Amino acid sequence: MKPVIVVTNDDGITSKGIAVLVEVAQKFGNVVVVAPNKPQSGMGHAITIGEPLRVDRSRMFPELDAYECSGTPADCVKLAKNHILKNQTPSLVLSGINH
Repeated sequence: MKPVIVVTNDDGITSKGIAVLVEVAQKFGNVVVVAPNKPQSGMGHAITIGEPLRVDRSRMFPELDAYECSGTPADCVKLAKNHILKNQTPSLVLSGINH
C-alpha cells in the first residue's frame, strides 16, 4: 500500500512550485493536494477564525484528489487530515516549493 502524501503551500494552488512538488511526490505515494486558493505568504502557521472556510475541488490537478481552500496553509492541512482524508492518516505532509 502506497503512503498518503498531503501537499500544500503558501503561494496558492496555481503556483509553479506546487506543480513541481506534486509531480515528484507522485513517485512516492498517493498524493492529495489541499492548498490555498490565493497566495498566503507569511501565513504558514496562521489559522482562520471568524470566517467560514470554503473548500472546492480544484481543476489544477484533475488526475488527483485536489482541493483549493479559502484559508491558510495550516487550515488546508487541518482540513485534509480531519475531513478530506476521513479515516486515513497521512504518512507525510509536504509544503512548497516557494517561488
